[in-house]
Amino acid sequence: MIVVMKPNASDQSIGAVTRYIEENGLHVHISKGDQVTIIGVVGDKTRLSTNNLTIFDGVDRILPVTESYKLSNIKFHPDPTVVKVGNASFGPGLLTVIAGPCAVESNDQLMKIAVAVRKSGANVLRGGAYKPRTSPYSFQGLEEVLAKELTELGASNIEIGRRMVSFTGDKEMMYKANFYLRTAIRILKPIKHFEAKNADEVYEAIKSIAWEEYLDTNKSFAVDAVVFSNEFRHSKFVAYKVKDAIVDYFREKNGERPSIRINNPDVALNIHIAEDKCTLSLDSSGESLHRRGYRQEAVEAPLNEVLAAGMILMTGWRGECDLIDPMCGSGTIPIEAALIARNIAPGVFRKEFAFEKWNDFDQELFDTIYNDDSQEREFTHKVYGYDNNPKANEIATHNVKAAGLSKEVILKIQPFQQFEQPKEKSIIITNPPYGERISTNDLLGLYQMIGERLKHAFAGNDAWILSYREECFDQIGLKPSVKVPLFNGALECEFRKYQLFDGKYKEFRTENKDRDFKPRREDTRPRRNSERVEYGERRERRNFDDKREGRGDFKNRDRKDRGNEERKEFKPRFKREEK
Repeated sequence: MIVVMKPNASDQSIGAVTRYIEENGLHVHISKGDQVTIIGVVGDKTRLSTNNLTIFDGVDRILPVTESYKLSNIKFHPDPTVVKVGNASFGPGLLTVIAGPCAVESNDQLMKIAVAVRKSGANVLRGGAYKPRTSPYSFQGLEEVLAKELTELGASNIEIGRRMVSFTGDKEMMYKANFYLRTAIRILKPIKHFEAKNADEVYEAIKSIAWEEYLDTNKSFAVDAVVFSNEFRHSKFVAYKVKDAIVDYFREKNGERPSIRINNPDVALNIHIAEDKCTLSLDSSGESLHRRGYRQEAVEAPLNEVLAAGMILMTGWRGECDLIDPMCGSGTIPIEAALIARNIAPGVFRKEFAFEKWNDFDQELFDTIYNDDSQEREFTHKVYGYDNNPKANEIATHNVKAAGLSKEVILKIQPFQQFEQPKEKSIIITNPPYGERISTNDLLGLYQMIGERLKHAFAGNDAWILSYREECFDQIGLKPSVKVPLFNGALECEFRKYQLFDGKYKEFRTENKDRDFKPRREDTRPRRNSERVEYGERRERRNFDDKREGRGDFKNRDRKDRGNEERKEFKPRFKREEK
């Protein structure tokens, strides 16, 4: 509650009221305005007698505060708050403009921007110290799926860590990992492991590398740093020390230096520091692998392509029946599903990978991988994408066409309320709104409708739903048989499976005795690096190097001109320039 004092109440009156409140075990917050003083009271107000308070000299009235966040409530402050930042002020009647770079790259850059910002009329300069190229949460929860993908690809020594999976393989394996993997964000090739307790030790370790193997003075490079350490508190500072070491190496060697280019460098480097353990790697991917290249447009808050592919692979679906996304948005789930069903590599849409600029790039080897379509297969069913938003349908149509999947993916403007029982066996995989990044008028009503439609129009099939809020899942009104924790951006979501059965539940259980119907949460605990994953037969250890042995069983064929060759109708490969 608050005690409003009379205008121009004396300090003695205010002090008397304050002492009485504190003597009864409560705390006070005094706010003095130009005319009125307000005493905010925090604590168990049942200890106070409001009647006794009202008789104090100088007390005007007592007001209860029932709202949350009482200390920030305007009732505690007689005058509007004005916050000063340097020479700028934020508050009522004041227009303060803030501008600046999303990522600070250098002091010179920042000063030039500051001058431009001031000339444009802005009052405050802001700048981001570190801007990750992809969300650190994008991959979390997909470690097991990626490990299985790597095993099927032929990688060795697969180990699952936190938001990462390590493996070994030769140069061909590195190319194939970038080209074929659906749930990888980027592929890093370690070139040096070392320990360092300070920036000078990092500098010396980096400078000791024979950099002419990876760079020359005619190429550009960039350094990305990820730091989890008490000794190294600023990732940008670490990146600058790595940059300085490389530049000094070349300067001392021949008096020249490679240039720095933040966007699209010839060589991208990544340094990872965990306490004093440091790993310097070459980024073989360049732009994040979730950027497939087929997406022409997107609706608000589109689903990440890697997450969409991971969700589909988790279900075990590989094209054995129809797949339906009744809320498909820009079409990410239907497109990724069709690619999986056809076993088309996601890398066919990419215009380039970072490794194509490396000194040891093998054009012939990569052409062989790129042009091999022996693993692609026919898809005898369909993928259906529905949405009630005409704009979303238009965007999804463009994206499906860009992916060359118009025959496999059927799109339609249709609200989920009109969803009807499919004629053939199907699976639903969908990502409804959560009420976070996308608002909806009746969020709980939406999920209630989803549950009703699934129960009455999807009997005999399985449905998988990704969502964020427990109360939303509750509204579905169905028992899930599987719960998998996943991250959608920074939101910790769950991916739940619902088995929709015909008739009574008891009869369904009797007919399916061997199946586990107990709702369970999948164990996605990341293994420690010492824990090894074995999927089938162990393969001989291979390192990323120039050895050509151990290559996959690809069909030998003459190298094709990727810029002019005709593709099969279902193979939507981009035209690529010859290197």
